[in-house]
Amino acid sequence: YEVRTHMTENQKWDGVGFSVNNKKLTPVLIEFSGGIIFNNNGTKENHGVVKLSSACERSIDYITATTDLTVPVPEYVVRFYDAHIYFESVIKLDEDFYVRRTYTAVPIPSRPALLQQFLAKTEDMYQWRNAVITLIKIVDEKQMHYH
Repeated sequence: YEVRTHMTENQKWDGVGFSVNNKKLTPVLIEFSGGIIFNNNGTKENHGVVKLSSACERSIDYITATTDLTVPVPEYVVRFYDAHIYFESVIKLDEDFYVRRTYTAVPIPSRPALLQQFLAKTEDMYQWRNAVITLIKIVDEKQMHYH
């Protein structure tokens, strides 16, 4: 089952997550852009990255058009590729200038060594989560001033 959202037009998503903090929401797009080992190639990964980036740009443009939020404006995404979970964001820094940031790439633990790597990335995953929460607070503050 794939999801379509108004802000991302007709593109399908493997999921749309929401971070909830004090009853405020911020979307997180989720894309499974490659399998584990046998279904991976650079073209498939690039397609997933381009898909996420263009959807994030449209989402950010929608947010800035419907609120008084100004740049920099981030959009958060989770991407799965080659047995790793990528916690990322796309940030609009200026008109038609966007930057994609990877907070961390976490391996799916399938053996003890990968579990150690996974646990070592916990702080990076929390940084990504905190960035999502910070955006919620900023948008909430902007909306209070906007009404």
